[in-house]
Amino acid sequence: MLSETLNIIRSMKVKQERFVLMGLYELFVTASVPMLKLLFVRKLEKIEDVNRDIKNED
Repeated sequence: MLSETLNIIRSMKVKQERFVLMGLYELFVTASVPMLKLLFVRKLEKIEDVNRDIKNED
């Protein structure tokens, strides 16, 4: 998928290539930041659940 996209971009003119790459980079960054936040929050929730379970056992 990614290699196909890159091949399409390479077949374009250089100016367009840079523009499209920047667009893809922005898209990737803006998409990955919320995902990373979500993963981080889920990790924290799991840690809290484990801590809660440990306290409940005592």
